[in-house]
Amino acid sequence: MDAVPGKHNIVDLVLKRCGINYGNCAEICGVNHSYMPVSVEVLSEEFFNKWLSEMRRCLENAEE
Repeated sequence: MDAVPGKHNIVDLVLKRCGINYGNCAEICGVNHSYMPVSVEVLSEEFFNKWLSEMRRCLENAEE
């Protein structure tokens, strides 16, 4: 996927194992971007839903 200044690119990933995956940017779209680190943490659906519920509860409490 080519990088175009001012344009946001979106990538969908389907990862089947939980854990942290590392990589680096493959585009030279700015100073040192070709060395920009990338990390993606894959969580179980159960753990993610629990985390999401906690975040929603925190936001609701902050609004009160």
